[in-house]
Amino acid sequence: MHQSKIMAFLNQPYPFFYRGKNLWLFTGAIFFMVWAFNFLFEPFNVFRPEHKYSYFVISLLQAFIASAIAFFTTGLTGLFINDQQWKVKKEFLLILLLFLFIGTGIFLGRDIVYDNPDNFSLKYFLEELRNTTLVGTLFFAFFILFNYKRLSNHHSKTANALKLPRQSTGKSPDKEVKINTHSPNEDFYLNPEDFIYAKADGNYLEVYIANQEKPERHIVRLTIKELTKQLSDFSFIFKTHRSYIINTNKITKVSGNAQGYLLTTSYPLEKIPVSRSMIPAFSSRFSV
Repeated sequence: MHQSKIMAFLNQPYPFFYRGKNLWLFTGAIFFMVWAFNFLFEPFNVFRPEHKYSYFVISLLQAFIASAIAFFTTGLTGLFINDQQWKVKKEFLLILLLFLFIGTGIFLGRDIVYDNPDNFSLKYFLEELRNTTLVGTLFFAFFILFNYKRLSNHHSKTANALKLPRQSTGKSPDKEVKINTHSPNEDFYLNPEDFIYAKADGNYLEVYIANQEKPERHIVRLTIKELTKQLSDFSFIFKTHRSYIINTNKITKVSGNAQGYLLTTSYPLEKIPVSRSMIPAFSSRFSV
């Protein structure tokens, strides 16, 4: 039972924070945490006679190494990952990888700060990995658990306060719009009121359209930006994420998680994400 709860938690969506301002704040926190922990608390054995510099300077150098490695590791990761597929377990794996890189970096920098002939021994390599993991675990275990709970509660609370539009009934009026794609052979006509949502899939777009039996799925060569522009005259078409746009009249439920909102439509399809950056605009549209 406990194991299943742990696995369920690890598979929960989690926001990827390490971009832009958050990346700088994160690496700044790493710098301060490493310096303060080492210099103020001296948690590990410190043999001052082998120091080439003052302990204050050594603590600053180690903090710089840790924050620089954190900056490049998480920053480069952000260039290649899909935010919507980021989960708690991937966050933990990234942090473990970060411990390995930081511990290795501090180990390689030993010769700069310590006058010790055994600087590059296996003993000190394992010691630096151990110290990095012990210090880092105290910070990240608390941060991930606290942040996950905080974001989930906040988004769930605000999602429950939203007032959704009434679902339309009956046949939609005939207001078809021609959708131009990258290939004239794939151009099609769409009644915007029958449109459910569209999802980017590589160089293609999956477009879901309502009908009496089950939703129709069209795969066309088009971007989210281009489709949004062609439907810009219809205020109920809303871009919720860089990979999704949705007909807000088809939404039946809004739920919250750590990443933002998840939208359920009147058809049994996947839940549509609302990214953190789009939450203010989405909330203002449906606020009570």
